[in-house]
Amino acid sequence: MYKARLLATIALIPVWAPAAFAQDGAATAESRSDDDIVVTAQRREERLQDVPISVSVTNAAQLERSGVGKLEDLNAIVPGFNVSHGIGSFTPSIRGISTSSTYVENPVALYIDGVYLPQQREGLRDLFDAEQIAVLKGPQGTLFGRNATAGIIQITTRGSSFTPEGVLSLGIDHYRTLKASAYVSGGLGDTLAASLSASYSKQGDGWGKSLTTGRDVYKLDHSLSLRGKLLFQPSEDTSFLLAADYLDRQDTGTILRPYPGTSFGYPGFGPTESRYDTYAGDAGENSFEGYGVSLTAKHDFGVAEIMSITAYRKGDAVIAFDFDSTAGELIYSRGDAPNKSFSQEIQLLSPGDGPFKWVAGAYYLHNENALEPFTRFFGGAFVRPPAFATQLSTFSREKTDSFAPFAQFDWEFAPGTTFTGGLRYTWETRKIDGFTRTVTSSGSITDVPADLPKQTVKEPTWRAALSHKFADDTLVYASYNRGFKSGGFNIATLTNPGYLPEKLDAYEVGLKTSMLDNDLQLNLSGFYYDYTNLQVATFVGITQVTTNGAAAKLYGLDLDFRARLTGSLRLSGALEWMHTKFTDYDNAVISAPNPAGGVILSAGSANGNRIPLAQKFVGTLAADYTVPAGRADINLNVTATYNGDYYFEADNFLRQDDYVQLNASASIALPDRRTTVILSGANLLNESVIARNFTQAFGYFVNYSKAPRTLAATIKYEF
Repeated sequence: MYKARLLATIALIPVWAPAAFAQDGAATAESRSDDDIVVTAQRREERLQDVPISVSVTNAAQLERSGVGKLEDLNAIVPGFNVSHGIGSFTPSIRGISTSSTYVENPVALYIDGVYLPQQREGLRDLFDAEQIAVLKGPQGTLFGRNATAGIIQITTRGSSFTPEGVLSLGIDHYRTLKASAYVSGGLGDTLAASLSASYSKQGDGWGKSLTTGRDVYKLDHSLSLRGKLLFQPSEDTSFLLAADYLDRQDTGTILRPYPGTSFGYPGFGPTESRYDTYAGDAGENSFEGYGVSLTAKHDFGVAEIMSITAYRKGDAVIAFDFDSTAGELIYSRGDAPNKSFSQEIQLLSPGDGPFKWVAGAYYLHNENALEPFTRFFGGAFVRPPAFATQLSTFSREKTDSFAPFAQFDWEFAPGTTFTGGLRYTWETRKIDGFTRTVTSSGSITDVPADLPKQTVKEPTWRAALSHKFADDTLVYASYNRGFKSGGFNIATLTNPGYLPEKLDAYEVGLKTSMLDNDLQLNLSGFYYDYTNLQVATFVGITQVTTNGAAAKLYGLDLDFRARLTGSLRLSGALEWMHTKFTDYDNAVISAPNPAGGVILSAGSANGNRIPLAQKFVGTLAADYTVPAGRADINLNVTATYNGDYYFEADNFLRQDDYVQLNASASIALPDRRTTVILSGANLLNESVIARNFTQAFGYFVNYSKAPRTLAATIKYEF
């Protein structure tokens, strides 16, 4: 089945090729140089083809043409990158490494303009001002620290320019979603430049409805993003960049329904015409409001460059949803989840030339994650003896202090042959305070304080790599990396013990090559992971709990390419094949549908099962074809991604079927070369994709928060 769908996907692309090859295939040297992508995967600017790491890179133009306007849609163009999201959180995975908990830091670290964002809810954001996104695959523990076990997402946003420039954009889709964005930048003097970017979205019609109340669900109430930058550059060697950003987002909350073929263990959820419809009687909400400020200072001393990044972030989330999804008031959850963090990083970088290059530094993070409170309200049959609890509230605050010195060097000890060595040592302490409050139907209140010992972790991470350049256009490498993800506490269930760090040893070999005068770039890597002490999220009652106790093996192949077939036609694509399995997980939660409704849960072995969110095969293929039309230009894009099936839990029962994500766009650049009209379509095959799941004794709950087929029109003006 998947082979047929993959062939169908690939067949969508070459229909443009015959016309394209009729065009003039000559390309100038200047345009070829644009294909030399520059990344900061090793904390310094380098050509992508010179970096001995598996990296997927996309820029603003590709994001726009491929219909990727939000971070959670990035899997449409980055194979091996998968996303689960719900309850207002963004939960990515790379090569199957992730977490299903919405309360902890993710093993895929998110960096924006060099600043680490520890709060998952900050990942639900538009990419309106993204200049480049680089996804680094595999542990990046040496240069980027703990919680980069799976890899990192590096987002670089538009900077401040001394030359006046700007972009204005206005769009609407057929769900009456209005999207407006703007970016302006310019000099305020010889040494001072500023930029401001803003984006606002509001959805008019929801994707579904509550069949109980008639209100729209799966609807974005509003999303406002602001970012400002002020660049002070007193000399060529010195710069100070002050940046601030603000995010205010709210939607109609998480909607749950039974997994296909199963039913809840209580009545009230009947048939629906759409996967987006519900019978929930109570309104829900996912909202996040937060801001951040950072100061990046650089000075080049000649013998070394010093860089300091100081950042502070603060936010508050509200999560509220009708858990039982019926008209009856059975279970309703609501929580206020504030967070704040402070980080300070110092980097010293050697000059970029010479046979020996190095980077050294230190990083400090203070992070606070809280629930104030998270309350579960019970009604009907769920108010049970002997306590007859009607409310269960958790008040908690987890505090983390982490400090890590690090260093990495590249030594070209023979012509074209380089050894890379790196080490980081992390000292981290975590503690939690709080209490659990139970309110009964008689009005009695009982508070139980948390009594959990402080966690202290001292962990080294490292990198060793050997690379050789056979020529300027061919690089081969082999590497060994250790990464780890921090432990922590179950802040929503204070009666449960904390969980310990997980570790991953990664072995990788790769080839990066450019051919045909850089008209073809081809990168290939093979990897093997030894993954131990996995953090696995399960449920105790209706509350998510993270535990340890599993080991897994993963191995696979990555391939990506970029090809300029003619001056008008470009192809790009990537493939990933992966094999994963648990090798030591004897105390897993095993589930089976109860014929009477609900779920039968038991303890058992998950050995041999695939790890959650890991796909056996993923492939993407994109074509960009430019058609001259008098004084205007028309760019056509088709991006098709085959996503292999995957499971959501260790027992491998809940499964997302394989699907093809098909996006297309046509952009018309008007004769003034400033105005562009874009017609686009996303998820054109209207594939059904599960975004989130919860397994309880009274049901398999799933959430479909990936957008249905969406058609949109946008007008953009650049100056």
